[in-house]
Amino acid sequence: MKYNLYYNVAALLILITLSIMMGAKNNIKNKLYRLLLVMLSLTVLSIAADTVCLYFPDMYSGLTQTMLTVYMSAYFLAHIGIVLVCCIYVLLLINRKYTRCIFMVAIPFLGAVGLVVKNLSDRSLFYFDNDMIYHQGNAAASLYVIVAVLWTFSFIYTGWNKKSLSRREEMTIYIMIAVQAVCGAIQLLFPWILIENFGYALSLIAVCTGIRNLEEVVDYTTQVYARHAFFQNIRAKVSEEACTGKIGRKTKDFQLVAIYFTNIQMYLEMIGMKYEDNLLKKCANFFKQTYPKARVYYLGEDAFGMIINKSEYIFTESDGKKVTEQFKDPFVIGNYRIKLEPVMLVLDLRPDELSFEDINEYINYGYIKAQNSAKDIYYKEDIDLKEVRRIYNTMQLLKSAVEHEGFDIVYQPIYSAHHDKIVSAEALIRLKDNATMGYISPEEFIPIAEKGGLILKIGEIVLRNVCRFISRNKNRLKEYGVQYIEVNLSTIQCMEYGIDKKAIDIMKEFDVEPHWINFEITETAEINSIAIVRKSINELQKSDISFSLDDYGSGNANINYLLELPFEIVKIDKFILWNAFHNKTQMEALESTVAMLHELGIKIVVEGIENQEYLEKMKALGCEYFQGYYFAKPMEEEKYMEYCREQNVVG
Repeated sequence: MKYNLYYNVAALLILITLSIMMGAKNNIKNKLYRLLLVMLSLTVLSIAADTVCLYFPDMYSGLTQTMLTVYMSAYFLAHIGIVLVCCIYVLLLINRKYTRCIFMVAIPFLGAVGLVVKNLSDRSLFYFDNDMIYHQGNAAASLYVIVAVLWTFSFIYTGWNKKSLSRREEMTIYIMIAVQAVCGAIQLLFPWILIENFGYALSLIAVCTGIRNLEEVVDYTTQVYARHAFFQNIRAKVSEEACTGKIGRKTKDFQLVAIYFTNIQMYLEMIGMKYEDNLLKKCANFFKQTYPKARVYYLGEDAFGMIINKSEYIFTESDGKKVTEQFKDPFVIGNYRIKLEPVMLVLDLRPDELSFEDINEYINYGYIKAQNSAKDIYYKEDIDLKEVRRIYNTMQLLKSAVEHEGFDIVYQPIYSAHHDKIVSAEALIRLKDNATMGYISPEEFIPIAEKGGLILKIGEIVLRNVCRFISRNKNRLKEYGVQYIEVNLSTIQCMEYGIDKKAIDIMKEFDVEPHWINFEITETAEINSIAIVRKSINELQKSDISFSLDDYGSGNANINYLLELPFEIVKIDKFILWNAFHNKTQMEALESTVAMLHELGIKIVVEGIENQEYLEKMKALGCEYFQGYYFAKPMEEEKYMEYCREQNVVG
């Protein structure tokens, strides 16, 4: 019989290509990857055995019949082993706790082993004649029956558990089974074609290109394990048996370490895609090099994670300090000096201690806790899930409000002592959840928005709403004596590239002249680049936009900003005013502050004016503008217009 080796050659070329592709991801070390390597290796051995045995018989001319029989027996077992490993791969893909079903595929394989051993005496599977020519035995078809049993089980198991798979994964498994079945049937009917190994190679292409887990194991940018792999491995460690207390001998205590960068979103918004990958790679390389015994994962734009077997290594408080020290020195990327602020969550776990859902909740909510933590490293007992759930829900509400412009904009009047009337208003943003959370204060949600990377979008929404308001009411505002509207602008927005052009474009869109806008810098986040902020302010001032410094004296805004940045107006924080009326020393400090600001040629808005006494005192000090409940609470657009008409005695 003349055998056709062309399909073997094609299969070998496919396997070489796959090997090169997999070599590019040589840091993948999970079970799926190892099983794929085993499948690839066994297929190469099967092709080699086919080629040597059927096409180069002179290479084994010195072997006895017994030696050849043992050789071919090993070949058959390797051949069936490929199918066995493929089935185990399917089980592992569907459920990491596949050990319950492993015996279902092991039994047919053991049957194949029995047939091969039995063949040594009765030659029922195959034999070599006196001329060393290979022949199939009467029971050769039994091995194909065993293969059919294995694939049938995989087919049924996939259909039974298809909810655990994506549609793409499900179809890939079915295609893999179909290819194997068709190629196996062809070779059974036409043994000289040798197409079965080609079918295995095609199956491996399906596995590599069609099943998401190989793509999701490693994050492309950072080249560490991806978020999907992180939670898959946690699920594998915390099995159903573990949750019921039935722990196996090999189960080990482990640590989960999540490193959250509480301010990285702010930088990613500022620096853009050009430098984002570089920043993330620097972080990933540090963790890989510093903790070689841990598995490092990239959990998303805010965080990295590590899974550590405590038998190999224990992450201690000193390790936490090492992380903190590393990021104290800013990264220099492009024109930016980036100083990341890591906060770590460390969970010491036994597999029977928490369910996967519990751990998942701690990791996900730990991100929220990290943003508001006063410590660099904290543990499970430090997390109040009720508290962080509120922050998490606020973030979800913010995302929804950003997407659907679900904010309310209200206006609080600003009174001018010189003109003795209302000349301005501060536009304030409001967030309300009618279903569960109710009213949420800006003091609560603005820091969350800044750390969550939403402040740029929120700032744009506010500016658009204010410009729309001015555009609709421009003639009335002029008639009522209103000169400008104050719009809060975060320092994060000031550090955004092209903020000046974006702001001017929005004003042009609504036909609003720049002098109608006063940007009020809210310093809730640290200014990491005074030069960038100064450049943005200077560009906007060229267009006749004025600037105020908000909450002066609150601890965020300070004298350095006055000296470094060109502000025309300063708003004195309401708490400074209130405390001054109860403390002589603080009153003296307030008086000195007012005098200093006037010496610098800066006008003053005093916030928190709630009674006549506050107003008269600050008037006596020469302050120009006043804002507070003594005049009015923040109000909706039309109510503000009516208030200005009444207070300024128009018509």
